[in-house]
Amino acid sequence: MDVTVVKVVDPASATDTFSSPKAGMRLVAVQFRLGNTGTAVYDDSPSSGARLADSQGQQFNASITTNTTAGPGHLRERRLRA
Repeated sequence: MDVTVVKVVDPASATDTFSSPKAGMRLVAVQFRLGNTGTAVYDDSPSSGARLADSQGQQFNASITTNTTAGPGHLRERRLRA
C-alpha cells in the first residue's frame, strides 16, 4: 500500500460543538491518497490502521466521527484493485 499525504490542516476546527477537542488538545485534519502497490485487492477501512505521530513520536488514533472545517471525514471502507 502506498500512502501519500495530500493536505494537512493543523489546527483544524470542528464543525459542531460536540466534536471540539478537550482543553490542551487540538484537532488535526489529514487528507491522504491510497494506492494499491501489491498483488491482492485491498478491501478494508483505512481508519483501522491510520495513526498520526507528533515530533516526539507519540501516536494518535484516527477519528471517523469528527467533521472539520477542512472537510468531512472519509475513512470509510475502501476496495482498491491490485
